[in-house]
Amino acid sequence: MNQNSLKLLVGAVFALSCPLTADTLPVLTEKPYLGRWVGYEEKDFDFSIAAKNFHGEIFLKQKSRDGMKRITEFRVIKLQYVLEEEVGGKWQRRSVEPDGFETTQAASIEVEKFAVIASYKGGTKVKVTHELDGEEIMVSTEILETESQNKLRAGVEVVFPDLYRLKKDPEERELKKMMKGDEVVAKTSKGKKLKFELYEDVNLESEKALAEGALEFSLESQNLAKKTIVMTSEVAKTGKIFFRQKSTLHQGFGAVWYPESVTDGKPTPRLVIEIE
Repeated sequence: MNQNSLKLLVGAVFALSCPLTADTLPVLTEKPYLGRWVGYEEKDFDFSIAAKNFHGEIFLKQKSRDGMKRITEFRVIKLQYVLEEEVGGKWQRRSVEPDGFETTQAASIEVEKFAVIASYKGGTKVKVTHELDGEEIMVSTEILETESQNKLRAGVEVVFPDLYRLKKDPEERELKKMMKGDEVVAKTSKGKKLKFELYEDVNLESEKALAEGALEFSLESQNLAKKTIVMTSEVAKTGKIFFRQKSTLHQGFGAVWYPESVTDGKPTPRLVIEIE
């Protein structure tokens, strides 16, 4: 049995054992989760899944006179659920079908574990599962079936925004003062830890030591409510993190986690995002 036939069989068995409804995702109709499918509230952050565009959102919080409040919407951290196909030696992203969702989960602000099967262009279905536990967001991606004969990978991209939204380019001395304490840390595939200050002229995507991916990654910033966002695999070495960076580090970048392939009977790898 070839790989595609096996994937189709797995998808068929899943569908028979778990009848699902297919269409757009259900929608919450009350603030602060208006337009979201799922909402989750913790002391230091809120998490939600946007129903229309199917992406996750982490809203960090800080103390105010009225208690813990979300920081500005401009600093929302997004989760994109990505599918990539290798064509001609290069990875190309496939977009999700706007009405291609299957789930039994109603719109809710009380659920802590939920799953959806998303259909991507090119005839591929990916199961995305979340589990929310205190300060941790755990996500897994699993390709159930595909019409493609090419190599595929499904992952989770954590998109960090432009944290300072500067209207001009300050001198390095000013940047260093402004971003004091802001840093990123990555653990390479060989176990070496790399640390960069956010103001530094560095590109994580082209950094040679990260060419084979990172095992762990964290970003700490005073403009993220002085929180540290940590990305790692639930089980060591069951996933790798690669980077997408088009501008300076402090202007935003993406960190994409891809799970390693697993043999039958092994648990599906999970990304763990922790807010500290």
